[in-house]
Amino acid sequence: MPDIEKVNTAASRQSAQSQSQRLEVSQSITKVYSAPHIDNQSAFYVTDGNDGDEGGGNLDRTAPSYTNHDDSSSQQDLENGSQVAELQKAQTAKSQRSERDPKLVAWKGNDDPENPKNWPMKKRWAAVFVVSCYTLISPVSSSMLAPALPSIAKDLHIENEIELEMTLSIFVLAYAIGPLFFGPLSEIYGRAIVLQCANMIYLVFNIACGVCQTKGQMIAFRFLSGLGGSAPLSIGGGVMSDCFRAEERGKAMAIYSLAPLLGPAIGPIAGGFVSENTTWRWIFHATSIADGLIQVVGIFILQETYGPTLLQRKAKKLRKETQDPDWHTEFDSPQRSLTSTLSVSLRRPFILIATQPIVQALSVFMAYIYGLMYLMLASFPDLFTSPEYYGESVGIGGLNYLSLGVGFFVGAQITARSNDRIYKKLSARNNGVGLPEFRTPLLFLGAFLLPVGLFIYGWTAQYKVHWIAPNIGAAIFCIAAIMSFQCIQVYLVDTYTRYAASALAAAVLLRSLAGFGFPLFAPYMFKALHYGWGNSLMAFVAIGIGFPAPVLLWKYGAKLRKMSPYAAGLQALSSVVVALDNGLAVTPQLGWNTWNSFACSLNETVILNAAERIVALGFKDLGYEYIVLDDCWSAGRNSSGYLIPDGTKFPNGIDGLAKKIHGMGLKIGIYSSAGTLTCARYAGSLGYEEKDAELWASWGIDYLKYDNCYNQGEEGTPKLSYDRYNAMGQALNKTGRPILYSMCNWGSDGPWNFASTIANSWRTSGDLLNTWDRVDANCPCADLDGLDCKTPGFRCSVLNVLNKAVYYVSKAFPGAWNDLDMLQVGNEGLQDEEAVAHMSLWAAFKSPLLMTNVMTDIDAPTLSILQNPAVLAISQDPAGSSVSRIWRDGEMQLFSGSLTGGDQVVVLLNGESKTREMSATLQDIFWESGVAGTARQVQQAWDVYDLWANRMDNATANAIINGTATDSNRFNATARGGAKHVYAQVPASTDKWLMGSKVSSVQSRGTVKASVPGHGVALLRLRARNINDEL
Repeated sequence: MPDIEKVNTAASRQSAQSQSQRLEVSQSITKVYSAPHIDNQSAFYVTDGNDGDEGGGNLDRTAPSYTNHDDSSSQQDLENGSQVAELQKAQTAKSQRSERDPKLVAWKGNDDPENPKNWPMKKRWAAVFVVSCYTLISPVSSSMLAPALPSIAKDLHIENEIELEMTLSIFVLAYAIGPLFFGPLSEIYGRAIVLQCANMIYLVFNIACGVCQTKGQMIAFRFLSGLGGSAPLSIGGGVMSDCFRAEERGKAMAIYSLAPLLGPAIGPIAGGFVSENTTWRWIFHATSIADGLIQVVGIFILQETYGPTLLQRKAKKLRKETQDPDWHTEFDSPQRSLTSTLSVSLRRPFILIATQPIVQALSVFMAYIYGLMYLMLASFPDLFTSPEYYGESVGIGGLNYLSLGVGFFVGAQITARSNDRIYKKLSARNNGVGLPEFRTPLLFLGAFLLPVGLFIYGWTAQYKVHWIAPNIGAAIFCIAAIMSFQCIQVYLVDTYTRYAASALAAAVLLRSLAGFGFPLFAPYMFKALHYGWGNSLMAFVAIGIGFPAPVLLWKYGAKLRKMSPYAAGLQALSSVVVALDNGLAVTPQLGWNTWNSFACSLNETVILNAAERIVALGFKDLGYEYIVLDDCWSAGRNSSGYLIPDGTKFPNGIDGLAKKIHGMGLKIGIYSSAGTLTCARYAGSLGYEEKDAELWASWGIDYLKYDNCYNQGEEGTPKLSYDRYNAMGQALNKTGRPILYSMCNWGSDGPWNFASTIANSWRTSGDLLNTWDRVDANCPCADLDGLDCKTPGFRCSVLNVLNKAVYYVSKAFPGAWNDLDMLQVGNEGLQDEEAVAHMSLWAAFKSPLLMTNVMTDIDAPTLSILQNPAVLAISQDPAGSSVSRIWRDGEMQLFSGSLTGGDQVVVLLNGESKTREMSATLQDIFWESGVAGTARQVQQAWDVYDLWANRMDNATANAIINGTATDSNRFNATARGGAKHVYAQVPASTDKWLMGSKVSSVQSRGTVKASVPGHGVALLRLRARNINDEL
């Protein structure tokens, strides 16, 4: 392997000049960013028992104070200049990085005034007003023509009834096509420009409809105006999301959502009076005048709201001001082209409609209802104005459309008030776990009311009962229609999560086609069957489609989701290979990573100093074994395509560094990305998998962290992500060297459903910030049963990540772990109790534990948290069973999980700011072993151990840090046969290191109680009395 040898031996001689240039550019960028005129102009930041309990059952504990380290004083205590420089680099890195990239342009904190969610309320409501007006005018136009169809037929010589109905329904056909293009366009060019251009298309062709002279022109112009009018329906919801946080969004969405509901009802009323008093052409003139006014107002009032577009504009401005082309946003990935985005948008809805039974069933049902709605719209003019039936004038006849608006409004109110209430009640009965099927009860009611409304409408019209009777039937139909629509949409969103937009696009596509097609056969059907049997036929079909749909979903929905690669991941792949079998990560990996403290300031000295401290301070003894180099270690590729280490940072090459790390009894890890570039825009490994794996194996690499940046659009379905990450997995296997494979794809495409076949761990969410419960729009989780908490997010707090991870705990097992991201213990931001809770929860969830603090500057509280052997024993328990969330009461939660030997780990989490007295019954704790108290463990008596009771005190921790501790002061796993051996055993009840301290006992069917500090946990280990007797 001559090329590899060149890389190994010549690293110190290559790229030194380019690296120095890179550093100079970086320094100049820092200076420019610090300039007041840029900071003032730009709102971005750049940052490189029960009564029978013995002992009362109560638990209380206090911890040593956890203070922020004073960097200035600590430097005086450091032993040499290199450590001072190292600390300075860490401080610089913290102030000059975003989560992954030193040149990333992002919002300046959660309160950035230029983030649309932080705009003044007047400015946000102005956007709501304009978008709602855009959204109203289009549905009004879709139906306003209905009362004037006879006049249009006369003037344009339309004799064929299908052609006449097509002038009405062709507008709706455009609704099926427009959103497939306008949605992706808005993600590339921004919301405002696409909305305004689309509205201009609508306006121009709506004017053309008013002056057309032939039926061909009318049909063509109606289609094109409908195409432009479809944009607000697909983009408007995005504007609401851009401008309002989840907890603020309800009122704005309610106003916006009224527009498409009221439009079809308002249109015919206005159209009837206009055509009766002038000509049908004034229907188009009137809507054009109204839309022209809205367009003018929109140009001056509607500002861009799409966050990625705003950030890209800031990056462009900064590139121009600094003459530095490297400023970018996280959304600047080169694969994000119009062609690739449109390709996904156009393909995936058709894939879902062709392969997913859930999408097929619900889309057909929704399409049928939508078609019936437009069929009813088309039948109103003939029914109410024809002398054969009610003989009303065109204007008065148009008022009957109010019944549709009333039905839509009442149905929306019933659904809004009942749907979430029913869902929460059913979730509570299901141990607090929500399922998409809990959205179907109102669908049963809707399916029942649909035929009822049609029967009443048809037969009262047939026998010419008082005009109010068919209107009552129409209103009942519309109540049922909107109930069914909203239940179906929410079910699809809950089921397909990441692919919800495509699933809804598939449903919209079919329903728009039905809205176009149904009115075409209405005249023929009603002539042949009249209103009674014609509507009865539609009602019988509604029964045949509508009644089975909710029943099948309720009974078989979960099974269908498990069969779906879009709803539940790559089940087919998972059934082929149960797990990656490379013998690694039998328990979650323990180690240290460079990124959070050093970012791109890593080098050989930093890493060796950290490794030496990990050995000296006893971390290696406790099982922390991996030293992982994160991003920014390479200097590109050589002419043969092999990666080159940065010679300035690593003068002895990575292979030389690996030898030194191995010499300390530790293992070394490296970083790359499954893309053309890494997240900090160094050379990525996409397309170079075999070369890179071969090279790393030759260096002696033991661990790969594999990121997801610049992936060239090869994500969006589990299959795409699987193929991309599997390529590296296969390449690693070919090397013959055991290399732990850690996927860092941020939860994209549901890796918990397929990654166990190719990797040892996978990230479940976006990057973890060093904050406890910060609310960030990029990582929402407001309603714990909502979609937000089931999606990965980005820039997440400890509670964010935790509340997302609860949904995937069953996917992890020995050799394959859910990775909740690296530890933030010891980094500024978390208070002591928060750091304790963070460590406890990550250990209980069986997440890999990768420290990221500055090892040469570690303080006593941090050491005592990271070196608690009782907590590490939970993490490394050989059963490999993660805790599950049993219940949540506000901000208080109970987690429980089994341990080797029959023990149970219990976590009582208090997310509130004040200390709370918390309790958990044995029925709750052993719920997973038998619901409603049926588990045999409930009948046993248990001893309760507090795993933090024997936490190392600050004096001992400082003695270890200063090198003055004696063996009696610390846990010695090596003397017991090594950490792996120690954690594999069931600890003796008297082992204070691994069991903590016994604080209470609980009798059969009793209750465990604890006093839990605010933002803290009680981490408990339960042991059955009979086991204690034996041990």
